[in-house]
Amino acid sequence: MSAHPAEVRKLPVLRVGVLVACLLLIGLAVAWIYFPMRDVLSIGGSCASGGPYVIATPCPQSATVFLTVAVPLWFASAFVGMFAAATLTAPNPIMPGWALLFGALGWNFMDFAFRADPSGRVEVSWLVCGIMFWLMALPAVVIFIGGRLLRRQLLDAPGSGLTWTGVYLVLLAVGWWLGTTSLHAWT
Repeated sequence: MSAHPAEVRKLPVLRVGVLVACLLLIGLAVAWIYFPMRDVLSIGGSCASGGPYVIATPCPQSATVFLTVAVPLWFASAFVGMFAAATLTAPNPIMPGWALLFGALGWNFMDFAFRADPSGRVEVSWLVCGIMFWLMALPAVVIFIGGRLLRRQLLDAPGSGLTWTGVYLVLLAVGWWLGTTSLHAWT
């Protein structure tokens, strides 16, 4: 006996597509933040463009353009993705997006803390920033991965499997690649 047409659940293609697009855009936005930040760190960590004062260190072109677009793009994608995920019983994309963002930016600070000074001296201020950024990324990792495991063990709830974790990681990685490729093509 076949199911009544009203009982047949259609694949929510639009909602899945929105979630996929949001995860790709989160990865892309993080790449657009990560690489311009490296450009700014390579000129000493501060710069300015425009305004009424004399500019001692102008900002790299990539920092001005990509950071202006990437930060709002990250927030918009994370929040739209949060609503799409909720309708699919999928994990909240803010947690993996947050972990990627602060983990990547923390890496920038850590890398430059140990490499910036040609004499080999560690830049303590950047080291502290790197540690702080990684500490800010850690709760998101614990909540996203630990929450998946705990929810699966305790509730056997829908959407609690680790498949989502793998799907999210792949989509964020593809988004990062798209961001890296597009940034390097435009600069």
